[in-house]
Amino acid sequence: MIGPPDEVERRIRQLSRLPLSPDLRDRVMAAARLRPAAASWRDRAWYSTGWRLAAAGAVLAALILDHLSAGLTPTAGGGPDRFAIEELAQIVRLGEESGMSPELASGLASRVELLPLAARQPRPGDLSQALQ
Repeated sequence: MIGPPDEVERRIRQLSRLPLSPDLRDRVMAAARLRPAAASWRDRAWYSTGWRLAAAGAVLAALILDHLSAGLTPTAGGGPDRFAIEELAQIVRLGEESGMSPELASGLASRVELLPLAARQPRPGDLSQALQ
């Protein structure tokens, strides 16, 4: 109600409340099921120290495995692959066919940096792909 209380409201508020009879109170308490709310699995996982440690351990294990597996892959410093050797031979042949001396053609071919096989992207019309 908005505004000052009227006479009826004032009288209702002044009435004393009667206590509940023991019989009524016993019936209400028997019908009421007072049990704590069950925690969901998300709450149990979030507040569980063991679960948090297990999650942190799983992330750490994944990072360690990722780090170790990166060291197992062949790197570019492992030596030339057969495609690089074939391309160098093709460069020497091309130099000799264009009129260079064999020494000059092999010197120029040795200066060419070839990409490792893992870093290559196939190019349209690539001769090394067509010769395979």
